[in-house]
Amino acid sequence: MIDSIHNLFNAGLDGAGSVFQAIIGGIASLGGALGTSIKGVVDAIFG
Repeated sequence: MIDSIHNLFNAGLDGAGSVFQAIIGGIASLGGALGTSIKGVVDAIFG
């Protein structure tokens, strides 16, 4: 009984971790794309 609860809890944590990583990854790639485009604009104006 305790084992099944424990397994369920671990599965839930794994699922939450995956979602969290996906969100973090999305933010990171969005930030990277934004940074690149801003750099491009700055280079175009000042470069």
